[in-house]
Amino acid sequence: MTRRIDPSRRRPPPQEWPARDREAWEAALRPAHPFGVGGQASQWRPLSQKKVAQAYGRWILFLREQDCLCDDEGPAERASRDRLRAYHAHLVGQDLATVTIAGLFTDLREALRVMRPGTDLAVLDRAIAVLQANAMPTRDKTRTYVRPAELLRATQAHLAELALDASRHQPARIRTGLQLLFLILRPIRRENFIRLRLGDDIIRSGAGGWRLRLPPEKTKNHAPFEVELPELLGCWLDRYLAEWRPALLDGRASDRLWITHMGTEMTGDGLYGELRKLTQKLFRKSINPHALRDGPATALAIEDPTHVGAASPMLGHRSSRMAEKHYNQARTLEAAEAWQDALSRRRRVSSRDKAPRMPR
Repeated sequence: MTRRIDPSRRRPPPQEWPARDREAWEAALRPAHPFGVGGQASQWRPLSQKKVAQAYGRWILFLREQDCLCDDEGPAERASRDRLRAYHAHLVGQDLATVTIAGLFTDLREALRVMRPGTDLAVLDRAIAVLQANAMPTRDKTRTYVRPAELLRATQAHLAELALDASRHQPARIRTGLQLLFLILRPIRRENFIRLRLGDDIIRSGAGGWRLRLPPEKTKNHAPFEVELPELLGCWLDRYLAEWRPALLDGRASDRLWITHMGTEMTGDGLYGELRKLTQKLFRKSINPHALRDGPATALAIEDPTHVGAASPMLGHRSSRMAEKHYNQARTLEAAEAWQDALSRRRRVSSRDKAPRMPR
């Protein structure tokens, strides 16, 4: 069944933008050549280019609906204070999360910056500063938190049980179990994870194990990332490559690590859905790939808070700022657990006090 999209939330692609906007965006994406400078967005990763273009397309749609798309105005001229204020009210009226709204304005600013270099964006800068300061996630991450030791124990047991079953559905189930194990032990970003290639990103190490190697052009922070895979993960990876991945490919050829039950390369959405189903089964909590990245930093924040910054290299962060956010999340989790324990103790005491006493 095709998913229905709210027309007001459409994101017209560049080919549907006004000519001046489309030309400015194409110039921003134009790669550098030996005798000239490339566009300011030419070095962005494709996903970043797509994300910013979608946010700008949403702005264009709003202006079109408000009958504010004038051929005499360029991209920067349209972004007046009044129109930006009206756009904000429009997004709020769609019940979007404050984090989402802050992100849309940030991406709109990036689009204008690269499409019209040198434009004064002070109005947007001030608005974004306020939006980001007031942005609050709508999802409580502590509800999906499972301690890493429990994640690892249950996933290992699940894989061991599946390995004993020779049914035709097992290769896909084992692949998902292995993906969960991989992300518990090496929680890289979903887009990197789903595109891992044998011999390129996953390579043999000198000791006969496996290494994960991501060059700068594949990482979000433009820094190389290389790490040895744990022996436990390497053993399951060996069996997957020898037995279950060939069964999934069924004679097809691919250098992608993760293959679907139809023999095709797995997508990010496919991974997202499969992991949520499996974790719901194992832990009664639907845990997505990004939530698995929260685990190491949150665990360190709870069990060894003085070294919470140690999670940053493992997660591919340049600084400890992101890890410190997990510290705050962990404090929230601990406070909730302490409160729940206190309530439970109070209920037990209350039950004893109210229990009828047997006559002697």
